[in-house]
Amino acid sequence: MIRRAFVLVCIAALPLAAWGQLLANVKLEPQEIKPGASVKITVNFDVTGGINCGLRVHFGDGNTQDYKVNQKKDVPLVVTRQYAQAGEYRVKAEPKTIGLLGGCGGRNQETVLKVVAPPAPPPVAAAPAPAAQKTAVAASSTTTTSEVVLSELVGDWGNSELFLQIADDGSYQVLETPTSDPNDPLMGGFLARDGTNVIFVTNIYGECAGQTGVYEALMTDGQLILILVDDPCQFRATRFESPWDQV
Repeated sequence: MIRRAFVLVCIAALPLAAWGQLLANVKLEPQEIKPGASVKITVNFDVTGGINCGLRVHFGDGNTQDYKVNQKKDVPLVVTRQYAQAGEYRVKAEPKTIGLLGGCGGRNQETVLKVVAPPAPPPVAAAPAPAAQKTAVAASSTTTTSEVVLSELVGDWGNSELFLQIADDGSYQVLETPTSDPNDPLMGGFLARDGTNVIFVTNIYGECAGQTGVYEALMTDGQLILILVDDPCQFRATRFESPWDQV
């Protein structure tokens, strides 16, 4: 009888010994984070005796972790954790028996962590097309206008100022007159088309070298009309807009 009574007294004393540490609260620093950021979880205790109890931390994402609080460095208990997904997570500290170690005293303590995704950036508005500086084209009721393919541009063209030569491969050069030295053009380069009647004019040499101009190309009663859309080279822009007649 004496041995049995002693055992019962010892068992009854286990939770009392554990209650030397009562759960006080759970704090989060910060209380709100972004996905992937870390939060510091601090479990505070009211310590009135020895330090020796078990504790389970619920992280609110379905995961838990058990801790033995039995050293001074364990009070308060500090845990750092990351959360990948946005949402609200209920973080809870629960007294828990771990093996022969009784659970800490007091009731469950919990708080809520908010993981807030950053707002989506506003949609990027498409840049407005450069204002078309179109040359007025006088047209009678019988005038026909059509889109242009590059093959239609091959040949020799002239206007009141210049002479334009366009080759089969899309290369071109501009001469002052049809009799000017072809080895000494004012400028030259390549033409490209974007699938519509927009022509990209890129100079390789001469004036405006390395610069690309954008023009709308139309055929009107046998004339080639290059309507300026955007061109950083004023020298080329002022000369290309005059109607070109096939020579």
